[in-house]
Amino acid sequence: SRKVELGSVALAADGAGEPIPPDVVAALVAMAVGALAPPPPPPLTVVPEGDDHETALEAAKEADAAALAEYAASLDAEDRKRGFVIDGFPNSFEEAAALEKALTGLDPAREGFVRGRVSIVAPMREHEVAAKATPTFTSGLDAVVVLELPTEPDAQAATRRAMGRRIDAMTGKIYHLEYDPPPEDEPGLIERLQDLVPPEEARVHERMKEWGAGVEKHEDWLKKFAGLRVGLDATGNVEEVANALTGVVERVLAAKAAAEVVKEAS
Repeated sequence: SRKVELGSVALAADGAGEPIPPDVVAALVAMAVGALAPPPPPPLTVVPEGDDHETALEAAKEADAAALAEYAASLDAEDRKRGFVIDGFPNSFEEAAALEKALTGLDPAREGFVRGRVSIVAPMREHEVAAKATPTFTSGLDAVVVLELPTEPDAQAATRRAMGRRIDAMTGKIYHLEYDPPPEDEPGLIERLQDLVPPEEARVHERMKEWGAGVEKHEDWLKKFAGLRVGLDATGNVEEVANALTGVVERVLAAKAAAEVVKEAS
């Protein structure tokens, strides 16, 4: 299957110590997202041309309306609330472009391909070419939340965040020595804590440099989608950042609900 094929590529890359190709990760994410979706609505009835076409068309409309109403009633509250959060991916332009292509089919490279095939003998007008070639930047995501930490004059804030994380080997609970410290009154907890990422593996400054090299291209990509990027100040504590993030989610859900009302009214 396609999933097995993608998984094999991912395992091979990981086993070789190489990064997993962005299109492979994106395709696997899209498959997981698709599995979360509620069942599709019933297809509309196709009415063939004939003597009683108008009568048959009206009957089909009534039958379709009844089927759609039954489908809507069959969706429980959990179906209606289904959604997803992707943490830590995408982190680059290449990953972001691969994810959009996997979710919506968006392919900016198509513009160059289409323009390259325009006939020289009988060329189309520019607006005709643009209509066929220019991609529509409508995201398959509701929001991209960027937790922002200062990197100038140095990456001290990010370094403290990365190096201060600890994990309880017994429970798997993650703490941060500064921002979300472990309780001091729990017997044996302090002794059980381990570095979530060992210091020699964290390579914080190196990773920040790698990330910074591609951030401008990634930000330019996000700007193509109106209102998609939401920046949050991440210098506060866990509770402050979580509250700000909750506000973003509430605004997204309110906007989706309003869009549904408009759609139903039209």
